Order: sequence, then C-alpha cells, then structure tokens
Amino acid sequence: MLTETILSLGSNHDRARNINMAKEMLKDIIYAIRFSDTILTEPIGMPEGTPSYVNAVAAGITSLSIDELRNEIKRIERLIGRNEYDTHRGKIHIDIDIMQYGEEKYKPNDWTREYNIRLLSQIISI
Repeated sequence: MLTETILSLGSNHDRARNINMAKEMLKDIIYAIRFSDTILTEPIGMPEGTPSYVNAVAAGITSLSIDELRNEIKRIERLIGRNEYDTHRGKIHIDIDIMQYGEEKYKPNDWTREYNIRLLSQIISI
C-alpha cells in the first residue's frame, strides 16, 4: 500500500550539508518526493545562543508503514550525526519530523508556524 506523507527537515549544524544529505537519503524511502526551498529560521524553544536553523519540507509517497517510516527517519538522523549529547546542547545535525502520514496529521504546532505554511505552499495545495 502506498501512503502520502509530509515531512519537515531542520538543521542548525553544518546546515546545508546535512539538509542535502537528508534529502538524498529520503529519496530511497519516499517516492515522487518533492522538496520546498530552504529557509533560515530562528530557533524555537532552544537554549539562548542556539544557532539559526535551515528548514525545508518534503512531500511524497511511501510504501512503509508509519512505524517503518519512523524507524527509517531515525536511522537517517543517526547516520547524519544526530545524538543525544549534541541535542541536549542545542546542536541539531538533522531533525526530520513526520507532519502527515495518510490522513493523520502530526506535530500540530508545526502546521501553524509561518515558515512551514510558506514552505508547504510551494509543494502542496493547502
């Protein structure tokens, strides 16, 4: 079964490299994937002094179940360098979140952020 999915991507460490690596890896698990432009944003809910983020969104179709998709995303994050130690210090190599899987929407706050609304409008009709 193929399921539509929407993902958000963010990085505040070696930003362009890590976002580009994530995009390439996501192509292996998401078919007909479309990516928005990237945008520089200020950190939300992070310690003072945390660097700005580069954010993007992606939409496509996957044959993976929601649990398989989550596992693959976590694997990609680890391969790019995400780890608990850096995360607690506000250093995010890559963060990939599932915003939507099929009809189910996740991360309600992400759907209301101005930059995500703008990025989503580039790749889907909202």
